[in-house]
Amino acid sequence: MKKTFRKLLVLLLAAAMTAGLAGCGAKCPIDLSTYEYVDPSEHTCYPTSYTMELTLDVPSKTVSGNALINIQNLSDDTLDKLCLRFWPASIYPAAAKMGASAVEKITDQDGKALTFTEEDGGSILWVDISGHPLAPGESGAIDCTFKTKIPDKMDRCGFHIDGDLTTFQLSYFYPMLSMYQDGEWDTHPYIYGDPTYNPVTAFYVTFTAPEEYTVVASGQEETHNGITSIYGGDMREMAIVACNKMKVISEEVDGVTVNHYGFDVGGKDQYEATSLASGVDCVKLYTETFGPYPYDELDLVEAFNDGGMEYPGLLMLGIPEVDDLNQILSAKKMSNLCLLNAHEIGHEWFYGCVGDNPFTDAWLDEGFAYYCEEYLFPLAEMPSMMEGREFDRSRHITSSLGGFILDGDKDELMASYMDGLIHGADTYYIDKPSFTYGNWSTYYEHVYEGGLFFLYELEKAMGSDAFHAFLKDWYTEHSLKIVTTRDFIYELLAVDHSEAVQAVLTKYLSTYTEMVEEAKAS
Repeated sequence: MKKTFRKLLVLLLAAAMTAGLAGCGAKCPIDLSTYEYVDPSEHTCYPTSYTMELTLDVPSKTVSGNALINIQNLSDDTLDKLCLRFWPASIYPAAAKMGASAVEKITDQDGKALTFTEEDGGSILWVDISGHPLAPGESGAIDCTFKTKIPDKMDRCGFHIDGDLTTFQLSYFYPMLSMYQDGEWDTHPYIYGDPTYNPVTAFYVTFTAPEEYTVVASGQEETHNGITSIYGGDMREMAIVACNKMKVISEEVDGVTVNHYGFDVGGKDQYEATSLASGVDCVKLYTETFGPYPYDELDLVEAFNDGGMEYPGLLMLGIPEVDDLNQILSAKKMSNLCLLNAHEIGHEWFYGCVGDNPFTDAWLDEGFAYYCEEYLFPLAEMPSMMEGREFDRSRHITSSLGGFILDGDKDELMASYMDGLIHGADTYYIDKPSFTYGNWSTYYEHVYEGGLFFLYELEKAMGSDAFHAFLKDWYTEHSLKIVTTRDFIYELLAVDHSEAVQAVLTKYLSTYTEMVEEAKAS
């Protein structure tokens, strides 16, 4: 896909300043007239497509093949090197050190070998293209031959064997072109949270696996005789699940086919039906609340991992830890299953569609997804959630916050929840770079839970109708693009710069305080 357009957000500043909006009576501390939205994707060194031929070798637990990356330089710089990220070397460094995961060879579009150097154990690759630099506007291609060792790990990239069932969960397993922004390649390390920061692009993949394996992937897939053809358009990355015992049930809603892929074992039909129903309910609710889902298909895939993990068009939904897979239904709260799906499907709108840099602005997707999970979805009283709660109650099982919020006054419950974490603090910043939180627990409390608190308090400050109108415009304007905290602040203040909104921004966003100080100094 060629991306040469540049669309600026048109701010109706005159109307916002003079009409009877919530911002009347309060002075906006920031000059909004200087702002224009620019999608970083439009000024980067952009992967226009990935074409991959891959083979899953079950005995050796490896995926190998090549990735042809077509590239267009949309920056203003002439580039004599490219930066690739090969995440298996960071996520599972022990395997990389054994030489089990590696990019083995890189060639240019004419088949000429390119030299490259490695950093961070091989997770950062600097590819020398000085023999044919990429000038602004110029296109090129590199072809990477690689092998990835899939670890024995119940994780987003790993394999797991349970009796005669074997499943491979494949993410971040291929070389990816790094993001080039403001004259620098993105080389942030892998820590907790999500590592990848990518523009949308197209994927053309041929994936060979044993014929008994069901292969599910981001985008659309079709399998014949063990060879799966995969196409994904306008996607930030590609994930694949391959399992030798898997079945599927499907339903269509608002033009989207929702598939639930479950392990083909007995005793869990209701679990699968509830998961599919909640998926359908989420697509229906989020389409109405934010805007249309950007893809034709959404795959909900049972997986062996802690919680869930989102990818464009595909979710890996962790099953409960049980000694026997037939016990899944009895081991899982159905209401919590609905809430898990509500969170991960929320990411299809916020991360998959409205993108951000998760290393610097993670709240822009995790905060929104947690808001969907714990507040928006349960309060909407969607059928799957209500039926799941009743099923849990029949077994004398209670639900998490998202379930409790239906049982009483939402404001009292949210106030109690917030007090338990914030303890009356004047500030609770949710927009710091991920590594500054120090550990997963603190990161989760601020980025996930703090993100929920911020959006909840913002809704109260603006009023529900104005808040949801703003979110719908935010989603529509930035679909398949990338945003920052500063973009959010500018565009929010253009709609409502009331004292109540400014107080919420001051409490939760350190970026807002920085912007105010910058405005005072200018």
